[in-house]
Amino acid sequence: MTVTFTQVTATGDTYVTRSQTGSPLPSGYLHGVPPAYFDIYTTATYTGKVKICYAYQDIQYFGIGYGGERGLRWLHYESGSFKDRTVTLDVNNNMVCGEVYSFSEFSASVEEATLVTLTSFTAMGMDRKVLLTWATASEVDSMGFNILRGTSPDGPFTRINDWVIRSKGTATRGMTYTHQDSDVKNGTTYFYRLENVDINGRIAAHMIASTTPSAPAVAEEAPETSETLSSAEAAPSAEEMPEAQPGSEALTGVIIYQEVPAAAGTEAPSEIFEAPLTGEEGEAVLGEATDTGKETLEAMPVIRDKVLEGGPAISEPAAEARREAPQRFTLKIADEAGNEMEVRRPEETESVQDDLFEVVVSEDGKIALKWLAKGNLKGFNVLRGEAQQGEEAVKEHVKVNLLPIPFFASQSGDHGLVYQFKDAGITPGKVYSYEVETIFSDGTSILSSPLKISISGTENAN
Repeated sequence: MTVTFTQVTATGDTYVTRSQTGSPLPSGYLHGVPPAYFDIYTTATYTGKVKICYAYQDIQYFGIGYGGERGLRWLHYESGSFKDRTVTLDVNNNMVCGEVYSFSEFSASVEEATLVTLTSFTAMGMDRKVLLTWATASEVDSMGFNILRGTSPDGPFTRINDWVIRSKGTATRGMTYTHQDSDVKNGTTYFYRLENVDINGRIAAHMIASTTPSAPAVAEEAPETSETLSSAEAAPSAEEMPEAQPGSEALTGVIIYQEVPAAAGTEAPSEIFEAPLTGEEGEAVLGEATDTGKETLEAMPVIRDKVLEGGPAISEPAAEARREAPQRFTLKIADEAGNEMEVRRPEETESVQDDLFEVVVSEDGKIALKWLAKGNLKGFNVLRGEAQQGEEAVKEHVKVNLLPIPFFASQSGDHGLVYQFKDAGITPGKVYSYEVETIFSDGTSILSSPLKISISGTENAN
């Protein structure tokens, strides 16, 4: 075990007690064999983040969950439940690390189901913009990614991408992705959370990266012959990013989060304290934490007032208000053919019926289907038949959605979800008939009654 303090203001001793019992894990996490719980506390006075690294044994997590040790996470007990505070996971050197602002109960446990193996997620602050970069080693059943932004590591977070960033990797081939956030201010620390959306309607939150955008340093006497690229010009584009390949050196570990370097012109912070665990099983003294005298805290994009020895500076009522704040849900994704799928919660002022099913011509010239969904569902398919105008018979209905349309059960609530699908594969002079196939969780399905529409008008024909 190693403990690294950002800054120590008064020396003291740090203690670790390991056991096999503790508070229950959150849903979706599994214990190793045996379970690993830790109580860590210190008599030192400190500010800023504390990085805690645990050297584990392979056999302890072999065969646990979907990915075994690749799903290992460093959990910290906060406000009545465990929170994932993992920052790095090195499966070659068997080391998992997390960052916290206070000490309490910890557990090294496995995330039960993660079908996307993330190898890195970084945020690089530039002048009034942030470049987000992430890479995967493999992607199974992945539909795409969302990026959420907040000004606190605990949120609230708001999604910054309007459309889901489509997955390009496979089960045996990873990819590198970039996304630029230009809606930021210099001098403000931003926290970004990466989400993965899979074809089964599951939305999994990955780790958080943080950075502080700032204006580039201006040289006092730059030679006239020098050529300096701006931050935007120097930033690699999506096409320039190297593609992650299985077995390559870059994929030797699963680095969930990487610290962003200090802003230009400042000194990068150094490790203040790091000592190996000593002693027998049970309580062990890590050693004395001392201040090195290097005051580099200002160079770090951290919330300096968040943690003192007594706990977080954020009041419990404020934290509770964040947790109870109503969250909007909307998700949009397009396939290679230009078809668009959108799912959202109904608006408070919106009147939706259980049998809602509409077909209209949208403003962009596509045929738009809209329906309400709730209950024990798995997903949907959109089926289309067609005929020439004036013909009675409609050709057999065939599936037109290239991507699965899952039911996001975790987001539906009591009011259900409103789905909209826009069909881009239409031509003038035809009448189209549409059916929505609803697939239930047990695999059975039913078809809606067909609705006909001509693209030359907006009136439904029954």
